[in-house]
Amino acid sequence: MEWPGFKLKIEPHARGALVTDRKVQEVSSDECCYLLRGWNLADGNHLAELKNFVQICTAKGFTWSLQHGHPDNLGRGVDGELRGYLSLGRAYRPQPAWDVVVNNPGGKWYVIEARHETCLQKRGIKFLPEVGGGRNLRIARTDLSKALDAILMSEDSLDDLELREKRAEEVIKTDTTILETDKIELIKARRGQGIFRRRVLTAEPYCRLTGVSDPRFLRASHIKPWVDSDNEERLDGNNGLMLSPHADHLFDGGYISFDQAGHVLVAADIDCVLADWALPQQVIGPPFSEQQEAYLAFHRAYVFQGNANKL
Repeated sequence: MEWPGFKLKIEPHARGALVTDRKVQEVSSDECCYLLRGWNLADGNHLAELKNFVQICTAKGFTWSLQHGHPDNLGRGVDGELRGYLSLGRAYRPQPAWDVVVNNPGGKWYVIEARHETCLQKRGIKFLPEVGGGRNLRIARTDLSKALDAILMSEDSLDDLELREKRAEEVIKTDTTILETDKIELIKARRGQGIFRRRVLTAEPYCRLTGVSDPRFLRASHIKPWVDSDNEERLDGNNGLMLSPHADHLFDGGYISFDQAGHVLVAADIDCVLADWALPQQVIGPPFSEQQEAYLAFHRAYVFQGNANKL
């Protein structure tokens, strides 16, 4: 298995599975590989399980399988001590740098680094203490994608949105299961273009705040951010609003949102800006659809920077 865009490779080895992360060579003189114990890539189940874990993680920017000091030098190289886990993180830096770990094949849990406890709690993701009394956290394997979203939306991750989007684009470009035409549309959708824009225009032919209907002066804005959406959601017309540029800036930045009744919600520190722009207290047009509301619930919970205060 290989992810060329991230210089990451996992291949069979007589002693287990060999993980090679050549990004390490760009930032350190440390050995760039280590061996996993217990993973037999000739076993289809092992292969699929490991591939699925890495695909989900790399799609969200967790691409570093090695960190400085983790594993330590004794665990590096093809002759190093075998390790029973594959860890992935967002950077090559001293511990704690890894974010998520998969241990032996066939398990029910992934391990999340202890420093992420608060963001998991905020997102309502259930976790248990690490087996054996460790300080880290166990999550159900079915909650992996949600847990990574929680980590990415935490305060220490908000500044690297552009990097996350570029990494997600790289995943799309290197995914051999996606048709080339679909790759083009998914990348266009990040910028509110292509089939995504056409689908949003069909459902939302005008700006909900200004009433402008000339598409030349409207932007197709994702409700659930492109980087946090799966590929189906990235092209879903229900996951978008046509907004005037200034309204798009406020919505995309989380300065405003909309509740189920269509009231405008506003972050308290921008009242004067909204007054100058004379934006309405209620959106224009009919109620949002059930599908739109599902995406708006995500926006209110994880993008909006205020509480449920009406304008």
